[in-house]
Amino acid sequence: MSELTSFAGIEYAPLLAALSSRRIIEPTPVQQAAIEPVLDGADVLVSAPTGSGKTLAFVLPVLELLQARKAKKQVRALVLTPTRELARQIVGEARKLCEQDQVNVVAVTGGDHKQTQSQYMQAADFLVATPGRLAEYVAKGEVDLSGLEFLVVDEADRTLDMGFSEALTQIALACNPERQTLIYSATVRGRQVLDFIQVITNPETLETVTIESQSDQREQRKVLVDDPDHVARLLPALLQQVEYRQAIVFVNKKERAQTLAGVLQSAGFDVALLHGDIDARRRKLTLQAFNQGRAKVLLSTDLAARGLDIPAVELVVNAELPFNVPSFIHRAGRTARAGREGTVVSLVSAHTWDLMASIEQHLGAPAKLMTVPGFEAHYKGPKKVKSSGKAAGGQGAKAAKKKKSAKKADKPKLKKRARDQKNLGKRRKPAPSNK
Repeated sequence: MSELTSFAGIEYAPLLAALSSRRIIEPTPVQQAAIEPVLDGADVLVSAPTGSGKTLAFVLPVLELLQARKAKKQVRALVLTPTRELARQIVGEARKLCEQDQVNVVAVTGGDHKQTQSQYMQAADFLVATPGRLAEYVAKGEVDLSGLEFLVVDEADRTLDMGFSEALTQIALACNPERQTLIYSATVRGRQVLDFIQVITNPETLETVTIESQSDQREQRKVLVDDPDHVARLLPALLQQVEYRQAIVFVNKKERAQTLAGVLQSAGFDVALLHGDIDARRRKLTLQAFNQGRAKVLLSTDLAARGLDIPAVELVVNAELPFNVPSFIHRAGRTARAGREGTVVSLVSAHTWDLMASIEQHLGAPAKLMTVPGFEAHYKGPKKVKSSGKAAGGQGAKAAKKKKSAKKADKPKLKKRARDQKNLGKRRKPAPSNK
């Protein structure tokens, strides 16, 4: 087992054998930095880009310590994650590393039968759950977390963005106060995330691990577009122009996803569709079809932007830019995972130019401008830009809104008074003349 000595502190033979059988020889930077503090008993906050290996960075040390400590049958480790797809992925990863009779790994997510889940929880050592569903069991007293040794919050920023703050707090209060708390996130931005970290971790033992993004493995491009109709015409040609094994096309709303899926299917593409209104069974089948290569393109809302690890995804297209920089990072993280190469193409209109400029500022470099022959936009970008890259001289989206509101303000407001209105109505016709 000497070939695996670089996984410092991982000594349990079956774990090492499982790593070896999967040809995982060297830890990624986040694994190298984060595993040891967990083994030392610290609370840990890990900020690292998507695709950097965060899942193994908590699964490995937690399984190592669960095996080393003897305890009665109860939930000993709890992982909270925002989506059922990510929960299933974590369960699959953990089960590959341990046999069920050693550590029983169970998923509890929305969309599955509650009575069956309740039975599985009673036999769980390692529980992976979505916050909303688990909070229901906590409220009813149907799950015992008093003996919990590890509370892991995966994709913390996204979980909070999705409105699970109250559920997370409710669950944390039900957990053993002497537990270790491990928080993993692609970004640590905003007051909500920082406040949450302060509330549920122990500041005396908290260790922070930050891994910087390696942007050179992910090529950033942008295409100028005029409007949604232009995007619908351009998208099939774009997907024919760029080389890739599989692609994910992101939009912001399910209605737009359905529209563009129809456009691509009409153009002859094998398309899988994923959004929040698709039930759990169909979502699972959709992801299986995409994973197995039966669909070359996945058209999705941000539902798929977290945690899905599909090695063949070499292209991400933002048919609509997301609403903020962290969401862009998570979308982009679906490609170029674990050291592979990938391309991100963002479609940018006059309305979203400034948002793209903010994204480019965060990335540290502008995206390369590309065109799709025969589908060039009338919009050529702003005439002048600020040092930030944003439109100068009132050319951006905010300026357009201000201009619109200014036009309204220029119109004189006429005061309507009741006394001016009371005599208005049907005018009497003049009496006929006797002449």
